[in-house]
Amino acid sequence: MLVLGIEGGGTRTTATLVDAADQVLTSVTAGPGNLRLLADDQLTALLDSIRDQLPAKPDRIGVGMAGVRTAADRDRLVDLVPPAVLLTGCRADPAEHAWEWNGALEDWC
Repeated sequence: MLVLGIEGGGTRTTATLVDAADQVLTSVTAGPGNLRLLADDQLTALLDSIRDQLPAKPDRIGVGMAGVRTAADRDRLVDLVPPAVLLTGCRADPAEHAWEWNGALEDWC
């Protein structure tokens, strides 16, 4: 199983792809990832840039992103990354906790 953890902050977004043995396959950095500062097309472009740098398609995705505070914020992010499992309001490493999640990736990658 491959798990992608994405942490979006005000200055940059970091994504790490790990395998079932907790081996890091790749880590990539992209631009700012604060949900409240990005229009939908900007957020989509950010996520696409991460996807385009991955060596393989992840089986699960966890997202922790600055600016996701309300149910409406969460819904907006889910609409752009369906059906990613989201970490919100937390600075935890998404990849570290991804094994506990039940989300599926489907066609995002």
